[in-house]
Amino acid sequence: GGDGAALWRALEAMRARGDVARIGISFYAADPIVEMAARFRPQVVQLPVSMVDQRLARDGTLRALADRGVEIHVRSAFHQGLIFVDPDRLPESLRGKREIIARLRALIAATGVAPVALALGFLKGLREIGAVVVGVTKAAEFVEIAEAFARPPEGVDFAAMALDDPLLLDPAKW
Repeated sequence: GGDGAALWRALEAMRARGDVARIGISFYAADPIVEMAARFRPQVVQLPVSMVDQRLARDGTLRALADRGVEIHVRSAFHQGLIFVDPDRLPESLRGKREIIARLRALIAATGVAPVALALGFLKGLREIGAVVVGVTKAAEFVEIAEAFARPPEGVDFAAMALDDPLLLDPAKW
């Protein structure tokens, strides 16, 4: 709307003055990402992409953004922790999805690779991604993530881990 355009003009003015180096937009997967990037021309975007939510890689969104010179930062690398969850200890909102999650966990286990390394390996394999944003609660988690990112697994069938269930793909509904 009008407010968005006015805000964007103010941000562009700040960038022109040198107050900020780059302007970015954080999107959800369901947003009209490519259209908004074409309209506002951000330098950076932040998107949810993971080995279980591969929609933006598969539908050409990442490629279209990269082709426009937009730097892509990814969040939700671990899909809000879904790749770690015990299918028998699901929150009430996901109990009906136990079978799907159990199948995902079995696929992950069958690789013999830690879930953290799998998740980061998938993202590292996407050329369009410039950065992965992760949260940690202790130094040991940071070390585990850094080590996993430095040594991505090879030969993993990530396509098999992609989910298409609308509830599981939208953590806001959990």
